[in-house]
Amino acid sequence: MAVTEPVMMTGRVATNREVAAGQFLTSIKVAATFPAPVPGQFVMLKAAPGFDPLLGRPFSIHSFARGADQAVLEIFYRVVGKGTGLLASLLPEAMVNIVGPLGQGFRILAERKNVVIIAGGMGVAPLAFLARHLNLTRQAENRGGEDRLVICYAGAATLACLAGLETLKACCADVRISTDDGSGGFHGNVIDLFRRDLPSYNPDDTALYACGPVPMLRGLAEIMGGSDIFCQVSLEERMACGLGACLGCAVAVQGGKRAYQRACQDGPVFNIRDVVWRC
Repeated sequence: MAVTEPVMMTGRVATNREVAAGQFLTSIKVAATFPAPVPGQFVMLKAAPGFDPLLGRPFSIHSFARGADQAVLEIFYRVVGKGTGLLASLLPEAMVNIVGPLGQGFRILAERKNVVIIAGGMGVAPLAFLARHLNLTRQAENRGGEDRLVICYAGAATLACLAGLETLKACCADVRISTDDGSGGFHGNVIDLFRRDLPSYNPDDTALYACGPVPMLRGLAEIMGGSDIFCQVSLEERMACGLGACLGCAVAVQGGKRAYQRACQDGPVFNIRDVVWRC
C-alpha cells in the first residue's frame, strides 16, 4: 500500500471513554481531506491550545473511516504520563492538533492465506486496524472466508487488562488469549502460547504481524530464528518529533556493522529479523 504525505490539521474530539482501568478509546473528527492511513502508521497528537506539554505524543491509529463531510480516526492508549493524561481528560468537542499519518505501515502479502496477529498489552491498537483492513479487503473483493484465515493471539498480565478485543473478535477467525496470572485463557505469556502452535503454520503461506512490549518481541524473535515465516513487528518507541529530525527514536538494525534507523520514519514497522534485539 502506498504511503501518503502527512498533513497538519486540527481535529475535534467526538468521544473519549475509559474502556478498562487506565485504557482509553478516543474518536477524533478531522477534515475529509485527511490522508487515508496505512495499518501500522501513527499520528502525533497534542491538546490545543497550550504549550505544556510542548510536543505532541505518538499514537497508533486504531481505526479510520471517511465520510462525505469528515473523517474519523480512533486511537486506543494507556495513560502513562502527562501527555496521555491530558488527552484522556478531554471532553467531546475539545480541539486537538494532529500531524499524520506518519511512518511506515505493515506490508500486506495478499497471496498468504494464513495471517497471524500477536498482540501484547496495548499492542492491540495498530493490529486491530490491520485486522479490520484485511476483513474489509476480503469483503470488497467478494472473497469467501476460507481464502484467508486470520488468527489472533492476544496476551496481557490479567484478563481485566485485555481491552480492545472487540474488533479482533469480529475480524479474525479465532482469537486465542493468554494471561500471565491465568485469569483467562492460556496461563502464561502470549509468546509461549504462540510457540505451541508455531509448527502448524506453513512458512510459504503465512504472514505474521506483532506489536507489544520489547521483551515480548525479543522473545518472538528468538523463536522465529529457526523459522522462515514472514514477520513484521511494530515497535513501541518513545518519539519526540515524529518527523525524524530529533533522532530520539533510533533503532539498532542488522548490517555489515551496527547501523541505526528512525522508528518514526523508517518504522515503526520493521522486519523482525532486521532489528538488533540485544544491544
